[in-house]
Amino acid sequence: MHPRDLTPVELADLLDAAYRQDRGLSREEPNLVTRVELADFLGCPLDVQTEA
Repeated sequence: MHPRDLTPVELADLLDAAYRQDRGLSREEPNLVTRVELADFLGCPLDVQTEA
């Protein structure tokens, strides 16, 4: 599901999951495609999207 289709709570959960995955606290989603869509949705510059 694209981030624009998420409720604010679902979006917060997705950001939390990405944060936990980055910190090595979880192996759950989001996958790379979801991360790129999320970065684009949040208006991140291309260089930041590349890091995501």
